[in-house]
Amino acid sequence: YWIEDPHVLVQQQQARLQVVEQVAARLHSQYHQADKKPTAEVIDTPVGLKTLITKVIASLKKGDEILTFEAPNAKHYQAIMTDELFQALADQKDKKGVRTRSLIPAGHEESVRAESLEHNIQVRVLPPGVMVESSFWMFKNTLVLFSGTHTFAVRISHRHMKESMASLFEMAWAQSQPIG
Repeated sequence: YWIEDPHVLVQQQQARLQVVEQVAARLHSQYHQADKKPTAEVIDTPVGLKTLITKVIASLKKGDEILTFEAPNAKHYQAIMTDELFQALADQKDKKGVRTRSLIPAGHEESVRAESLEHNIQVRVLPPGVMVESSFWMFKNTLVLFSGTHTFAVRISHRHMKESMASLFEMAWAQSQPIG
């Protein structure tokens, strides 16, 4: 073998590089179409929890829905926020038309704030024996595990995880009883 013109070798390598760049661009495009790697945020201060709740409400769009498992007897929200802040956030949800559906354990009905039910919140009671001791929120592509009494929350952003938990919520919702 011999090369008549050394530029032929350079041209061949440039052609190969061009093919690799095209494949890389396609792979990059497909990677970004799929769900991105989940992200998680841990919050462990009262101020951080109030900020998280405020950001969640602010991020919701008109007509969004929040699904929750709650433990009203634990008084998680009362542990970190005043009634005035609770009311202000509820008013923001009302203005946006955000709907909340909550599932609570049997026996917790007496602890549901009556004013909560005035803010487009629908509450149902889980079948006896199903316990919930912290709060669990599902909205958009996000899950939040929350405890005000332990000053702790984890926010996970991942569509498939949220959809999986939301399907369990819907199954439990279908088997639950309206409050009252």
